[in-house]
Amino acid sequence: MNRYYQLGGVNAAVLANWKSKIDLASEAYGYLVQNGQVQLTLGIKSSGASYLYLTEDELPRLRRSGLEIKPNKYLLADELESLSPIVFNNVRELREKLNGYKQKPGKKKNHETLVDLSPLNKPYHGEGSRAGIQRGQFENARVLFRLLTQPNWAPALDLELHGVPRSSTGTLEIPVYCFAFNLWTRDERPLAERRTNPIVLDVALGKALSALNDHEMETAVHIRIENNKLMERNLPVTEAAFPYKKYESEEEHGVTVFLSDREMKARVQQFFADIPSQTPAILLVHSEQADKVSARDVLQYLGVAGVDTWNWSGNSLKALFHEPPVVRPTLAPGDPRARHRQRSASPPRRASSSSSSNVLNSSRPSPPPAAPRTRTHPPIYTLDIKSLYTTLFNTSAGSESIPSIIHSTALYPAQDCAGWCAGNELWMLLRAFCEMARRGPVDDQKPTDAGGEWPEVHQQILAQRERAMSGAGGYDEDVSDYGSEED
Repeated sequence: MNRYYQLGGVNAAVLANWKSKIDLASEAYGYLVQNGQVQLTLGIKSSGASYLYLTEDELPRLRRSGLEIKPNKYLLADELESLSPIVFNNVRELREKLNGYKQKPGKKKNHETLVDLSPLNKPYHGEGSRAGIQRGQFENARVLFRLLTQPNWAPALDLELHGVPRSSTGTLEIPVYCFAFNLWTRDERPLAERRTNPIVLDVALGKALSALNDHEMETAVHIRIENNKLMERNLPVTEAAFPYKKYESEEEHGVTVFLSDREMKARVQQFFADIPSQTPAILLVHSEQADKVSARDVLQYLGVAGVDTWNWSGNSLKALFHEPPVVRPTLAPGDPRARHRQRSASPPRRASSSSSSNVLNSSRPSPPPAAPRTRTHPPIYTLDIKSLYTTLFNTSAGSESIPSIIHSTALYPAQDCAGWCAGNELWMLLRAFCEMARRGPVDDQKPTDAGGEWPEVHQQILAQRERAMSGAGGYDEDVSDYGSEED
């Protein structure tokens, strides 16, 4: 496992001594630049604080620089929530990032201050801050996207991926599935009852193309529940503005299927039963919250086998990337591999040339090879798109449903978001994941007054705040959120 050395900031392993008057950004960039850019590693701690890191392979390139290096000050991959690529195209970009990690002037100028109150990390210094789980999940989503789509990234990333299948070009061969559903929002039963017996209006399931870039599905099915169809007609007048919207992919993937509740459960159960269990898979969902009817609740209601064995945690991708890679089987005393393992564990003896010759010419069969490196995986790792959105934009406004996320980010025209349909929401789930994961690091993507990477979101957030202050509604959760209810 690689060692990671922090560049700049509080408690840095690589820094410009204040007496030397060397500019950290210029000096580091000059020694690290390759092909016109510098690629570093962005690491996020459990508190949420982020730092720039050099690997132990990159550190020697700075040995001839004027920077101070502390080789015994490092972290290992499993000590961080995430490790993700970050690229700087010039000295100015690197300097701006490093300036974000600078402390305000004080008595301690040797960067040994224990509390990081720098502009970038001040929000995460509070006692008990666990923002790193969500922020790390976002960065790991960026890593996952690159492992799935860009073969040249795979060898450079320090991940424990033993047992995870790869293509001949090095990309991960982990299938990505999507699951969307809509519930009857007028259900006023207690939350506990709604979670165990939700009233489902429709569901959709799909498998994304392995490349992900085209935002297309390899397979998809949209199911409406015949028993509950009449409930759509009993919605209040205020919900008429957010009606059912026709499934838009019937030509490619077949028309919407109307099934009874029992038939729908059997169809969904079979879909998940057909997912190979030998290797992991990713499932994109929306809104895994304790105070709402979640995707997990709906899948359990549908009778999908093994839902409780899936990884539903907020840092599921960290588990995928860094779980212990080796599971040694228990060998019986008479198994020759057990004797071979005992011999392998003993100190090696110096062999003479004659003994080497005897070994080479011996007709005695060699011991069986050691058991291959294996690893146990949960069959499915879930990824909550709502959590990615709220982590990136620091707001829950506009995240109430899959269509509202797409509307807020302007990834689809507004008219395409004005209606509920789980079939259409499959594509929205995949599009939202790809667009957030393909761009820069979490702090660099955040919308700014200048627009940043998401100028539309900045305008949406301002408009939503104005509506909230004036008491007007935009995407009201009771109106638009068919996928996650209020209590």
